[in-house]
Order: sequence, then C-alpha cells, then structure tokens
Amino acid sequence: MELSWLSRIRLALAIATGVILLAILAQPLIAQSDPYSPATLYQYRISIPAVLALAGLAFAAGFIAYFLAWPYGREMAVAAAPAGLAVIGASYGSLANLFQMSPAAPDRIAAYATFRWEGFVWLAVTLAGIAGCVLARFIRQPAPESRPKAVDPADAPINRKPAVMLNVFLALCLSTAVAYICLIMFVKAVSTPSPTGPGSVSAQPMVAQIGAGVAAAFAIAAFLTKLLFGFDWSIAVAVTAVVNFAVMTLAGNPALVRQMAETWPAATFAQPIFTILPIQMISFGVLGSLLGYWLGVRYNIWRKEVKVV
Repeated sequence: MELSWLSRIRLALAIATGVILLAILAQPLIAQSDPYSPATLYQYRISIPAVLALAGLAFAAGFIAYFLAWPYGREMAVAAAPAGLAVIGASYGSLANLFQMSPAAPDRIAAYATFRWEGFVWLAVTLAGIAGCVLARFIRQPAPESRPKAVDPADAPINRKPAVMLNVFLALCLSTAVAYICLIMFVKAVSTPSPTGPGSVSAQPMVAQIGAGVAAAFAIAAFLTKLLFGFDWSIAVAVTAVVNFAVMTLAGNPALVRQMAETWPAATFAQPIFTILPIQMISFGVLGSLLGYWLGVRYNIWRKEVKVV
C-alpha cells in the first residue's frame, strides 16, 4: 500500500490545514509574552478561551481537511489537528525554561499537578478535529470503488460484547506499557551521574528529540495493538493522555521534586521523560499512533501478498 504522489499531496494538504488554522491563525491567541515560556495551561499561559478557540479551529481543520484529502479524508483528515498542536508545542519554550522562571519546589509541584490533567484537555482538542472529520463524512461520503484498500478489512469493531471489551482492556494495558517503556528508551538527553546516590540526572532534551521519541513510542504501541488485537488507532490515541497522566504523576512526586530543587539546577530532571510537555505528548503521540496503525495495515497487506501464515 504505497502512497501515490497524489495521495501524498492530499496528506500534505490535510496536515497544512491543521498547521495554518491552529498554529498560524490562532497565534495571536496563544502567543506568549516571554518567548521562552512554554505552551501550557499552567498559570494560564494559554487561557481557557484560547483553548476553546483552538478546539473550534481543530473542528474546522478536520472538516476542511476531509474534503481537501478527498476521497481519503476519513483516513487523512484526522492528522490535521495533532499536526497543528505539534507545531505549537515545538514553537515555544521548554519545561526547563519554565522551571528556571519558577525554580521553587512548590511551583514545580503545582506545575506537574496541572500537567497531569492538561493532557486530557489537548486530547479533547484533538478529538474536536476528529469530530469535524466525522461531520464532513456525514455530509458526503465517497463511493467505495474510489477508495481501494483504504482500510484494513481485518479491523475489529469495538462493541459491548464481553470478549471484545476484554480485548479493549488488554489493548489499553499493552499500549500504555509499550508506550511508556519506549518513551524511556527513545527520549534521551545529556545525563550526569548523581553524586548523592546511584543513577543519573538529565538535561532538557531537544524538542526534535522529544517529538521523534514520543512519535516512535506511540507508533510501536499502535502497531502492536493493530497486529495483536486488530483495533484501529483509537486505542493508542486514547492512551496518550493516560501515559501523560502517569508520567506527570511520577515526575510530580513531592519528595523527588524537593530533592531535585535542593540539589540540582532548575534545568535538570530526574528522567528525560519528565520534560515532555502535555501538548507535546498528545500531539506527537497521536501522530505516532496514526503512523503505527497504518504501518500495521501495510504489514498485513504484505503478509497477504506473500502468503505468510
């Protein structure tokens, strides 16, 4: 299932729609007074009205991208909103910059407490983009013959049957565990041995390292979920907020935060994954989940073509 040059243009148009609407058109709403301030809801650096505006623009991006990517809007338009959020997350400051502005342990604990729930907000913005795509699909659907091999017929529907719900639960657990382990493996930065005990501490990773590591982690999670359970990308997408909650809960442990604040500079962290902002976890994670799912589809097609049992 290779993408033709026309399909690549369709996908580029879908992604560009999200970037233009969310990262460019909404820039006056989310612009930070300090260029090193990160894109976060903490201390209302991004206000609630701005988040609502982003959700509306994400809905519009999904709706418009559906028709720009015609007849593959159902598959490609879902990338519009997370692409726009990814650009926002990569365009502003890092968590190290935030902690340098507010180095006190109580401020760091409060920031992590906000980050735990902030992931669900950015996931809701992403879902608004998917909702725009769904609405566009209700308005007009392409003829089946115009979309050959657009989806994998082996995808398992999610319903309320006990066996299916058990598989959903297992898929959620697998995706969460795989994504978390892969984040530890892929999100890296310069480390320094700790003089007070075993282990080491980490500097702030580059935003490109965070983006690539998060995308790869959730791509692997979605790929395995597809192969083992037959589900689409929705499981891995939902897990992005769960993993963000878990990571920020561990990072915000009061004893750990106080130890780091008393011993190390503000730009130093116990683990590199503790530096991933919620908007980065959700946006890059969703894009990685979409990639992993379609890699799974391609793998299934390859197995069928070569008749691998």
